[in-house]
Amino acid sequence: MNNEFNADEIKARYTIYEILSKYGLYPQRNNMIACPFHNEKNASMKIYDNNTFHCFGCGADGDIFDFVQRMENCDFIRAMEIITNSTFQPYIPKKEPVKTKVAQNPQMLKNYIKKCHDNLSKTDYFYKRKLNKETQEKFCLGYDEKYNSVVIPYNKELTYYQSRNVETKAFYKPNTDIAGTEPLFNQEALKLADCVFVVESPICALSIMQYGYNAIALCGVQGWKKLQNIEINKDCKLILCLDNDFEGKKARDNIINAFPEKSIAYNIASECKDANELLIKDETRFVKNLYLISTLVKKTYFGGNYEN
Repeated sequence: MNNEFNADEIKARYTIYEILSKYGLYPQRNNMIACPFHNEKNASMKIYDNNTFHCFGCGADGDIFDFVQRMENCDFIRAMEIITNSTFQPYIPKKEPVKTKVAQNPQMLKNYIKKCHDNLSKTDYFYKRKLNKETQEKFCLGYDEKYNSVVIPYNKELTYYQSRNVETKAFYKPNTDIAGTEPLFNQEALKLADCVFVVESPICALSIMQYGYNAIALCGVQGWKKLQNIEINKDCKLILCLDNDFEGKKARDNIINAFPEKSIAYNIASECKDANELLIKDETRFVKNLYLISTLVKKTYFGGNYEN
């Protein structure tokens, strides 16, 4: 038996969260648990998404094998046997209480967005991002001349927006007391009985929507948590196309754990960082990637041909 090969295979198959579930341990806020290796009142063991753990109290740390060896007081070979012969519960992140605020003056927000849209001709930023005139008009994109920032509404009702300075690339979102709680970009698409692309930024979502597909943007990797409190059509499939970096992959895995039956991971950006970067670099390949995955999802989950 090749123990090294089997160990790698086991580590790829099981997560630290599944190992914890075997012992009735479930991470709480900030992924902390009470350390099972020493007596304590407060949780001091941190669980990491790369399948490792570390206790800030007693110093115990390691991977899934180290955890089982400590729990069972056994050697490495026995730990492998225990893991592969055990039944685990899937890990579903705990939902956090949702506190929402309503916009105090929604008409003021609409007036601002419309005013910025009227100034759209004063910037070529969106053209540089390969968003055509039709897309700019359809989604009421705009430009704030005073702050040299582009403005992107989150929905057709124009009740929320984000802006980005063209030079510094700094983001701005309106104060919660003014605009209410930030939604996901185009989150209404989740009510559709169809496949919805999930990306990080509104620019990436717009890149996809420009070609007739449904997309939402998390507007930051922590936005994945909001999915747990948003109405999603029971037949809707989530095509996860987050950024090709550590944080993007971490958020992708969190969504897969929370929605295992709905999630489909797909690298739409190929070798690029995100969807819009590939659109700028190679529009033909970007459109082809969209077509391939959407066709596959339609045929697999909706029992039909995409063209029909």
